[in-house]
Amino acid sequence: MPFVRWSRSTAHSLLLATLLWSSVALALDGKTAGQDAGRAVLRNFGTRDAFNRNLSQPLTDPAASLKTIDGVTSFQANLTAPSSAKFLELLIQPSGTGDLQQVLISQDLNTDGAIDNVHVAPNLVSGVCANGYISCNAGSWNNCLPFRWTSDAAGRITEAPAAITDLGGCYCINSSCGSNLVWMNSAIVLKDLGGGIVNAVHDSNPDFTITSVVTDLTTISYFGQVTGKAATAANSVAALAGSPAIATLTGYYRNWPLLSAGRDATALSQANDPTSLYYLVANSGAARQAQGKLTTCIIDRVGQISTTVTPYTDSGTGSICTDHFLYMRIRQVTDSVYRLQILDTSPLGLIFPHNNCVLQPADPDGWHTIKDIVLPQRDPVATCEPACKTRQAKLDTQVTTTGTVTEMRVPAQSYDIFYRSCVDNVCPAEAGEEILKECQCLNEFVEAGATLQALRLAGKDSICSSNQKKPMQ
Repeated sequence: MPFVRWSRSTAHSLLLATLLWSSVALALDGKTAGQDAGRAVLRNFGTRDAFNRNLSQPLTDPAASLKTIDGVTSFQANLTAPSSAKFLELLIQPSGTGDLQQVLISQDLNTDGAIDNVHVAPNLVSGVCANGYISCNAGSWNNCLPFRWTSDAAGRITEAPAAITDLGGCYCINSSCGSNLVWMNSAIVLKDLGGGIVNAVHDSNPDFTITSVVTDLTTISYFGQVTGKAATAANSVAALAGSPAIATLTGYYRNWPLLSAGRDATALSQANDPTSLYYLVANSGAARQAQGKLTTCIIDRVGQISTTVTPYTDSGTGSICTDHFLYMRIRQVTDSVYRLQILDTSPLGLIFPHNNCVLQPADPDGWHTIKDIVLPQRDPVATCEPACKTRQAKLDTQVTTTGTVTEMRVPAQSYDIFYRSCVDNVCPAEAGEEILKECQCLNEFVEAGATLQALRLAGKDSICSSNQKKPMQ
C-alpha cells in the first residue's frame, strides 16, 4: 500500500509538471512569434523609405506589386489610375555667380506621355521659396524682386510679381550668401522649387496627383496621374458604396470648408448605424477613454469518479486504509513564484515526493512555495521609447523681410536637429547625420523650453541703442 500511494502521488506530480511545462512552451512560442511579427512589420514599414517602397508605391504605381509581410506573395493593389510617363520636369542651370540663370519647366497636362507646355523663368533666381522665388542682381542681394508661382485652369505654370510677405520659406542661393550653394544642395533646391510649382498646379487643377519623384544633379521629374480619370473604390468594394465621387473629393481642395460640412453630414448618417466605421470607432473603448472591460464569470466543471470494488480475504492483526481524500490548490504570488497547498487525509498525512519537486517547506497553513507540485519571466518593460538625437550640418541662408540670415548672424553655419525612434536599440541615423545622443530615454525639456523662449522673444520688437543692426553672435 505505501508503494501504491507513492505511485499515485508521483502521477499527480507528473501531471502538474506537464501542465506547467506546456504553459511555459506556449508562452515562449507566443513571445517569439510576437517578436518576429513586430520585427517583420518594422522591417517593411518602419522607415520612410521602406514605407514608400513597400506600401505607397505599390498602391499608386502599376509597375510595383504589394507584398505580404513575409514577402512570399505579391499582387497588384493600385488604388488610382495608371500613371503617365512624366507629369512635370524641372531643369535648373546655375551660373558662375550662384544664381540660376535658367529654370526650365516641362509639363504633360493631360498625362498622355507627351509634353504640352514648356515655360522658362524670365529672371535670374537668386533665392528659392516654398511657393516662388526671388530675383536679384547677379551674385548679390540688391534690387531683389519676389515672384510667386501660379497656373491657369489647365495647369500651365508661370510666375507673377508678389510681395515678400506673400512668400514663405525663402533662402538665398547665390554667391552673396556662400560658395557653390546650388551644386552642394541641388537636391534641396530642386525639391523646393518643384514643390512650389506642383502646389501652384494643384491650386488651379487639383485633379493631378503625384505618385513618384526622381531627381538627379540638375533635374527633378514628377510622375503622376489625373484623378478625374480614376474610379473610386466604391466600384469594387461594396462597403464603400457611399464614398464621395472624384469630383467631390477634388472639390474639397478648392473649397476646403466643404470638407468640414461633408464630415459632419457623414458622421450624422453613420452615428446610428452599428455596422459603419464611424459608429465602431466612436463607440470603441479608446474613444470612450476606457482602459478596458472587466467581466466576471464562473466556470463550473463536473467531474466523474469511477470506482471498482475488489473483494479479498486476509487474516492477521494488520489493518489497511480504504478511505483517501486529496485536496490541492495553486496560487500565483509573482510572475515566477507560485504557492501550492496539498491536503491528504490518508493515515500517513501529507503524501508528496518532496525530493522530486522544487518545493520550499510548508508554512503553518500548509502552503508550499514553488520556485522554478522553468516558468517564463516577464520581459522588462522600458520606462520610455528609446530614442536618439542627431544633427545634420547646413548652411543657413534663409531670407526674411529685412534681408538674408548671413547678414544677421555670424557664422551662417547651423544644424538641423532630429529625434529618431530607435530600432532594436540602434539609432537609424541617415547619411550625413552626426549622433549627439545614443539610444536612451531622452529628456529635452530644458532645450525645448529655451527654444520656445527664444521664439517668444524673437516675436518682440528689438531696439538697438546705436540704431544699427548687429549680427547675433
